[in-house]
Amino acid sequence: MPHKKFINVKILLWFVVLLTVALIVTKMVNMDIPIETGILGTMYTFFYGLFINSIFKFLDEKYLSFRT
Repeated sequence: MPHKKFINVKILLWFVVLLTVALIVTKMVNMDIPIETGILGTMYTFFYGLFINSIFKFLDEKYLSFRT
């Protein structure tokens, strides 16, 4: 039963991703990018930046502990 629930969440996430991509593509074709798309892009880059920062911080800690 938990496996089926996981598949449903996976399908829901893919639907949200495809819906977002479709929204962005349709707005770019019309040469009109609304504030919602800009906010979505800003949120994506913010969370991606946090992810990259955590990876670099982890690698820096590992390097410093290895060096000492």
